[in-house]
Amino acid sequence: MSTDKIKTLLAWLLLALSASLLRFQTVLQSDSLFLDDLFSDLLHHGGHWTEWKFASAPAFVPDMLLYWLAMPLFGEVTARIFFVSVAQVFLLASALLWCARQIHPALSKSAQASIVLLLALFTAAAGRSSMWLYFYSTNNHLAVVLFGLTGIGLMLNHLERPRAVSAALLVAGSAAALLSTQLFVLGFMLPALLLLATAWLTLGPGQALRRPLARLIGLLLLAQVLATLLGKLLIRYPAREGRIHPSPDTAGAALRNFMNAVTTAFTPDNPLTFLCALLVLLALGFLALRLLRATALRQQGLSIATGDWRFAAAAALLAVGLTINLLGVILSGGFGDPFALRYLALPIALALLLAVIRLDLSPIQRPMRALAIGAAQLALFAVVLVSAARLTLRPPPPIVDASALAAGCLAQLESAGFPLKAGIADYWNGRGVRYQLPHRNPILVTTNTLAPDFHVSTLGPVMRPRDYPEHVYNFAVLYGAAQPANPQYTAAAMRQALPAPARVASCGNGRLEIWLYQDDSLDRAVKQAGADWLRQGKR
Repeated sequence: MSTDKIKTLLAWLLLALSASLLRFQTVLQSDSLFLDDLFSDLLHHGGHWTEWKFASAPAFVPDMLLYWLAMPLFGEVTARIFFVSVAQVFLLASALLWCARQIHPALSKSAQASIVLLLALFTAAAGRSSMWLYFYSTNNHLAVVLFGLTGIGLMLNHLERPRAVSAALLVAGSAAALLSTQLFVLGFMLPALLLLATAWLTLGPGQALRRPLARLIGLLLLAQVLATLLGKLLIRYPAREGRIHPSPDTAGAALRNFMNAVTTAFTPDNPLTFLCALLVLLALGFLALRLLRATALRQQGLSIATGDWRFAAAAALLAVGLTINLLGVILSGGFGDPFALRYLALPIALALLLAVIRLDLSPIQRPMRALAIGAAQLALFAVVLVSAARLTLRPPPPIVDASALAAGCLAQLESAGFPLKAGIADYWNGRGVRYQLPHRNPILVTTNTLAPDFHVSTLGPVMRPRDYPEHVYNFAVLYGAAQPANPQYTAAAMRQALPAPARVASCGNGRLEIWLYQDDSLDRAVKQAGADWLRQGKR
């Protein structure tokens, strides 16, 4: 077996080991449990697809499709989430390698091994922390990366040799990505359309390349129309909750979040995360340096010497895409949490990919360069292997969020003699608490007025209560005064809407409060609020 084949085999084995670490990030919270709740309702409780309101990024492909496959294969929800996470890793590896070969058809085996090693590094870093790029069963906008990478390859192939198959795949993939997350507009559609239109306008009339460029513009616009029509068919209740209205204030907050996220990525607290951030910075710097070296000022203006049009086109898409993506998530106010660098996953992946390809394109005339690349691969392999082995032998402590804390408190109350029936909570505690209780007690997600909170959930139990089991509500999970995740759902804020409890239990040094009811006062209040909400038609 050749050295390159050994490198490739070891890289894939290391990727599998790194993917196994994602089991430590399988947290049962409301976002990650959405898909399980959806399919449990549809497959086991007679729920209707049209009664569900999906998130603004519903992740139809690949996440929802993968979870549907996982339902009959695994009995535990943690196993299903882990399966989806691992599948995402290998889908991403396949997309990276396929895209790299379309950009550089003569890509060496050694370069392919480097791409897999880099993904193994990022995956291992995700397993060690709540990283700024991570794999999860929902809300990570993976469709942008998968269909962005495949879209680049399909466009390059279509420019060189237009075929119906590549055209159909480009339209289908882009439509699927747009349905799954509107971030695909910023990450791929706008940059691609801008570059294609600019190239079409730059070429003079009669140029043969203008026709395939125009055809590609038409295909992307067709994908947008198709996604819009399918969205109206598949999504009856569009998500409105959490929408940010662009303004100078939201843009300023997004810019601060971005700066904090970048600073956090470069802190030495987690060496793997720091290494990932450093490699991204080095990749961008290396590509910029190569661009400057290839640029010359002539009488006709600036000219760029490019030996490979495919690489040049992908590099141009990276430059435009990174700019549009970054400006878009900041100016729109969308960069709203510490982990929002996931919105830049496509330009980050493309930058690393192009850096590897650029090194592979450069003729290796000196033995020292080949030796340096081999040493870098060996070092990367060692870092990931040691980190993965250490985490496997010494697992991190379980992640205890508010829902896990509430579930533990409720279980203790039940063991002490209080009969838990059904409860109410906000979005972040509703689904997460229910899945972690020993008997999966029903928990209704409500607003601070006790009306049903129809966010990433189903209207089935409210619209068709006879088709669902009858519940008696006798407890409420509320936040305390100490940094509540939802300030509108604290005990103080809910005091006017809730009847007086028979008993109040404090959890986590006042972080949460559990209000317990011996009579039917909470049950009557919740059901009356639900009836009023349904009568007013607030959906």
